[in-house]
Amino acid sequence: MAEATQPRSVIARIEKAHEESIWSIAWTRETNTVITGSLDETAKCWAVSDTGLTSKNVFDRHDLGVISVSAENSGNFFATSALDCTIRIFDLVKGAPVRAIDAGPVEAWTVSFSPDGNHVASGSQAGHVNVWDAHSGEKVQTFEPRGTNKFTTSVAYNNGSGDQIACGAMDGAVSVFDVATSKLLHKLEGHGMPVRALCFLPENRMLLTASDDMRINLWDVTQGQLVGTMTGHTSWVLALSASPEGRYFASGASDRRVKIWDLGSRQCVQTFDGHTDQVWGVAYSPDGGRLVSCGEDGCIQMYKV
Repeated sequence: MAEATQPRSVIARIEKAHEESIWSIAWTRETNTVITGSLDETAKCWAVSDTGLTSKNVFDRHDLGVISVSAENSGNFFATSALDCTIRIFDLVKGAPVRAIDAGPVEAWTVSFSPDGNHVASGSQAGHVNVWDAHSGEKVQTFEPRGTNKFTTSVAYNNGSGDQIACGAMDGAVSVFDVATSKLLHKLEGHGMPVRALCFLPENRMLLTASDDMRINLWDVTQGQLVGTMTGHTSWVLALSASPEGRYFASGASDRRVKIWDLGSRQCVQTFDGHTDQVWGVAYSPDGGRLVSCGEDGCIQMYKV
């Protein structure tokens, strides 16, 4: 299928979904809810319908802007990190805060909930990854990439067993760790600029990484090898999300565009316009039929894919 720009595939657009920029978005698996985090210091959850999104709850416990949101697989709980150096966990079903973790100065950036809901991982500006017990709030593990103390800009658990963590750094390096042993499995060096987004594909053997160098790399994390590079964005690539079946993935970038990519051909097959500023987040629906994006313009868009 040739690449096409298809504005008619935009199902809904919510202007001023937050009062300021929206830096992160997630779509829960089981509860089918969209969660957003904004520099207006709030996280919101959105009820999903066939025609769009409706604001359901506002969570406003942070003192500074929310950088990242992540939901565990059941969709009952989600975590946020913010510029106030705290990680917060919320009960999505009850619409209530559960726990606050004081991570300490520059110790919490992007967050990733473990698939089983027991742990939350967060990147550090000192260059490592901290893991927190989601029930007690205690720090239980630290992963330290070798040869770098560069700001960790992205973190992700693999989606199935949660037995690996990957992180991207400001210097372009990507590290993959074994969770059980804390061992560094691979140092992946294929980007020359900050890696602001990464995600495992559903089968877990493959990892996507996106960088300010405008490239998206595909890695075999079993062998630690680069198996493909995709280009098409004209500015920093800031967001990634893999479709549930692993055939496609979406990207968002500073060029204000959202793109859909076919992993088999490694080609862009669809491009969406509409955002008026950089796109910070993208997330697939649990059935893979829809996609949401958020951006610096404070807008959320939903697409039929």
